[in-house]
Amino acid sequence: MDLYAAISDLWPDIEMIFSFDSLASVKTLVLSTLKKLKDSIHKCLKEFETMIHKDSSKELSPERRGSQADFGTTMSFISSLSEYSRVLSEILTEHPLKRNSRLLESYFTAPILEDEHVNNQACSVHIAWLILVFLCKLDTKAESYNDVSLSYIFLVNNMQFVVDTVRSSQLKNLIGDDWLTKHEAKLKSYAEKYEKAAWTNVFVSLPAKTSAKLLPEEATTCFKRFHAAFRGAYLKQSSCVIVDAKLRGRA
Repeated sequence: MDLYAAISDLWPDIEMIFSFDSLASVKTLVLSTLKKLKDSIHKCLKEFETMIHKDSSKELSPERRGSQADFGTTMSFISSLSEYSRVLSEILTEHPLKRNSRLLESYFTAPILEDEHVNNQACSVHIAWLILVFLCKLDTKAESYNDVSLSYIFLVNNMQFVVDTVRSSQLKNLIGDDWLTKHEAKLKSYAEKYEKAAWTNVFVSLPAKTSAKLLPEEATTCFKRFHAAFRGAYLKQSSCVIVDAKLRGRA
């Protein structure tokens, strides 16, 4: 894409320098090169999306539970695309890629979907689509956990990673604050659902508040029930950690 951008920027000078009919073959060669580069970039975009769709490795080893390490490469590539928004918008405007427009519109409501005159609109929409495809894949992978709480901690960590990547890169300028607000709310919802799924059994094991004193036998039974529930939850959750310190404090 750097080469395509460089040649495109030089095209006015090339036209001027090689304006004579005897040098027309030079301009033809440059245009042919640009077309080949454009086709190559377009093909790479299609292959990248296909790679996300076809990633069927659902099983996650215990030491990788809750980690976004496996998905950093995908988000890094999407982030790098944002640096070439002008080039990508030019290519995607001429040769739009197929996508589920109805799904994208229901999931990502923003002016860039409605106004074709927004700068780099084609690139913004496509990047929003790639992130949506990636998040759908994360949802699928979360289903591989046998425990609901572990599914949510997986989603918390990876959604946090995606949100942080968007916020700290050029992606924010392309897909906007509305996207960030919506996904920060989804992240908070995941964290709350994790807390509920992971620790509800511990909370309900505690005796209800009452003015009556418990008999020694009842207190012993309650303590054993609480200890068993807490130990079970602790052993299950100790293999995972919420990466973000603020979210970890709230959860």
